[in-house]
Amino acid sequence: MSNLAAAYLKLEQYELAEWATDCALLHLPSMAKARFRRALARKGQGMNKAAEIDLLVLAKNHPDLTEAQEELIKVRWQKKKNGDGQRAEPNYDEEFPPFDGEEWDPPIDSDSEEARHTTNGKACKFHNHGGCSKRARCGYSHAPDNKSVRDELGQNVCIDYLLGSCKLEQSCSYAHSVTYLLEGWWSSLKEVNAAKVLHSAINNPDYSDPLTMKKLENTSQFGRLKKARDYRSELDAYSALSADVLKSRLKDRSNDKATSLTQNDRFVLTICLEDEETFSDINAHLLKALKSQIKVVCARNVAQAVTYLGAPELTAVIVGDAGIVDRKNSDVTSKLVDYVKRGGSVVFGGLFPTFVSSSAFRQFFSGNFGLNWEYGSYFRTTFFKNTGNDIVKDNPSLDKSYSMKALHVKGINASSALYKANETSRTQSAVFRPTPVTDFSESPAVSARVGKGIVSFLGDVNAEDSSTKTILAMLDLLDKPLPAPSAPKVQAPTPVPIPTPAETPMPELFTPMKSSGKKKGGKKKQSTPSIASPPPSSPSPSIQSSVASRNAGISALPREKCFIMQLTLEYGDVVDGVCKSYIDALRVKMDVRKITSETRAKELLRSQYISGIFVTDPGLTDSARANLLKAIVEYISGGGTVVFGGAFASFVQYPDITPLFSNFGLDWRAGAYTRDSLECNMDENELVETNTFLPNKISIKGLFLANVDTEEIVYTPTGAGVSSRTESPIVFSRFRNGHVGYIGDVNADKCTTPSLLAMFDLLKPHHVAPKPRPHKFVIVLTHFDTIEEYQQTPLFQKLKERNVEIITDERLSDPRISDLFTSRDLLGILILDDMFSIPEREWLGHQVAVYAWSGGTVVFGGDFGVMTTPDEFERYLTNNFCLPWKISSATELSVRLNGDNALIRGLPSSAQQEHVYAEGVFIHDVSPEDMVYKSQPGLGPERATHVPVAYAGVGKGHVAFFGNEEITELDTALTLAMMKL
Repeated sequence: MSNLAAAYLKLEQYELAEWATDCALLHLPSMAKARFRRALARKGQGMNKAAEIDLLVLAKNHPDLTEAQEELIKVRWQKKKNGDGQRAEPNYDEEFPPFDGEEWDPPIDSDSEEARHTTNGKACKFHNHGGCSKRARCGYSHAPDNKSVRDELGQNVCIDYLLGSCKLEQSCSYAHSVTYLLEGWWSSLKEVNAAKVLHSAINNPDYSDPLTMKKLENTSQFGRLKKARDYRSELDAYSALSADVLKSRLKDRSNDKATSLTQNDRFVLTICLEDEETFSDINAHLLKALKSQIKVVCARNVAQAVTYLGAPELTAVIVGDAGIVDRKNSDVTSKLVDYVKRGGSVVFGGLFPTFVSSSAFRQFFSGNFGLNWEYGSYFRTTFFKNTGNDIVKDNPSLDKSYSMKALHVKGINASSALYKANETSRTQSAVFRPTPVTDFSESPAVSARVGKGIVSFLGDVNAEDSSTKTILAMLDLLDKPLPAPSAPKVQAPTPVPIPTPAETPMPELFTPMKSSGKKKGGKKKQSTPSIASPPPSSPSPSIQSSVASRNAGISALPREKCFIMQLTLEYGDVVDGVCKSYIDALRVKMDVRKITSETRAKELLRSQYISGIFVTDPGLTDSARANLLKAIVEYISGGGTVVFGGAFASFVQYPDITPLFSNFGLDWRAGAYTRDSLECNMDENELVETNTFLPNKISIKGLFLANVDTEEIVYTPTGAGVSSRTESPIVFSRFRNGHVGYIGDVNADKCTTPSLLAMFDLLKPHHVAPKPRPHKFVIVLTHFDTIEEYQQTPLFQKLKERNVEIITDERLSDPRISDLFTSRDLLGILILDDMFSIPEREWLGHQVAVYAWSGGTVVFGGDFGVMTTPDEFERYLTNNFCLPWKISSATELSVRLNGDNALIRGLPSSAQQEHVYAEGVFIHDVSPEDMVYKSQPGLGPERATHVPVAYAGVGKGHVAFFGNEEITELDTALTLAMMKL
């Protein structure tokens, strides 16, 4: 612990360094190194008096320790300058433990296998009363805990028994014997009495003598045992914390700071005990939205989850996968239930609906939260807001409706649903015909109150963008006022009267226009010029050559020579801070040259390598720069692109916007200044149509432009901030042969970076890789313990030789498997075991049938015929495929080829065998044209033709049956033919 303290000192984590040295001194009070490091830790916290006490102890007992003498001088000087430093607790014993105190090793450090056997944390009665026969297989704890003391036999003796207060007697899970206990506090009547007082104080929050409690904790053996255990518990907790949360928790250990929580301390916890990486990839949109408002922390194991769930800074919880339903994670579940009942909010979503089973779903919510929720339907449709739900009422910005593929919850109250299907809802599928939704009693988005908190569930399996709003609303983070963003520090200018046209002569080329805006920066500002645009056929000679080059295509020029001009004429320092992410993104694609003078800008406009102009402040609105504005108009006329963005929207005077853009033939005006949600204008905007990588939905705070034509709007407002559909903060318009763009995002958020790149035609990849060839695959449904045997069969070897991927259901839930049925690359489904007699898999069995009727190939073989009972066999095939096939009494027969079967006619002659001796499961009541091989008619008690292999048409697809116990070469050839391989 002393070495750990040294590490904390190097990291300047002084609170933790003091805690670590306290632990070391508790075991060995005379350790000079630990006491010296505690003095340094206290000095780092400003606890100068406490540091001086430690150093005086060292000076007295180790006069030869020169480092302590030198540090004592520094501490006394710092104490004289800054004061003693105060702790929150009065009468804190700064010297404890005394230097000459006894060395003590608490009896909790056993490293035996039994001492580490904690499992569910509940004490094993058999272990503590003579021995547990299950040993390592026992589901209960054999380890010492804070309710017991370990004896020489490894049994845990009840502390309440030692205090004379255990009322359970023989039914107690702990031992009631002191025979094998070593010497300890229980050996002294004085220590026992002190322990009784302290134990009573610990368990009584109204105890009125804190000084006595503190004294007993520092001096009695029982108190030191408790303190050691508390340190051990804290160490385990801190080791599970991530760095960012650890730093915030350190504030609570610093007694000279306020203990109230700040907005920056609070966090949302995501619990992913199985697959955090997949959750983060699929739910990137949600995590980004959360992180824009609050800190987000992920728990990837039980220790982290239990620790975070006990943190006072915890604001809400998202359970991101189904790992929590596993019994081995019951500690997390119990902690989560306690958190909810005390007033917390938890949302089950992400990968949870994809991988949770129906039985586990019902048992989990019923057994832990007392909710009668049941596993419901699974399909895609459009869902509509339930206006009777309290969360919906409190969050008006929730989308009115949206489409999602989701798992539903049954057994809910009508008011608990946030979204529900209605009479207009139809199932949506790329394969099957839409059908009306008829069951309105279930919902994919529900919330229910449990104790003082709320439990929510969102069944969306594809993480739709609109589901981000739904989860934020469930967490009470959607329609809440965000803290105002801090504005860049710009020195306030002194207002200067604007000269009139009579006072300032204007060049004859410009028409004076009135403006009420004032220039920031102290200079006199003339009215914004309106340029008399030259005819498009006559660009100036200086620009003409570069226009010709651009018309030939910039892509033909050497890319390393091309550049974007960053035009920053007034607010250089501010622009650099605001636009950093924009400029960094542009530089990844192309060179960016920052220009701050009019002369240099005019020179670069003549270059054939200029690929665009990024105007980052309102400097062009100054009439003194009319000649530069004229040159830029000519540049655009010849095919160039100019984008106004960065700090432009933050500092432009609203009246200057209209005259500025009128120079480009645009009637754009200043609109609303607000934060709103935006959606791509998919139907009419040229930029959106040619840039598929633009994000579909974003949310920004910005200055909107009004009076914008529909085809010029890149993003349309969808929230409540802007009512007019002719306003937008991101617009892009054609002007003569070039383009003019505007991005009004005042915070230069990363979500608008793609728009900037698209306007300069830098968003599309320059070298598009050829589309990979489709990867064909088959799905195999069988028990996981038999799949390795099938991997060695000729059929699986042939599939691998043909580069066909074999996908099993070992790690996929039934809904996720069914999603694969719609792929055009699926060659067929192989069912090699009894899968659908289990009630939980009936739904998947029906989906397999739907796949066959829609044109797929389903093959039953392997152990399917052997493991499926005759009744289940007949029921499944009749109900799902309308096939009357039945299992017969035959087990081995000589069979002959049925030349009338379409499959046989399509096989090469080398694969056809006239007679075959077959062993395995036979079926009968098969139509003659569906028999692949058949026996003589009228055999056996069924008086029928027995068939080992059948192949029948079902709807647009086919169903096949192989009765052979092993997959033979013949079965392989037939199966490959069925899959057109």
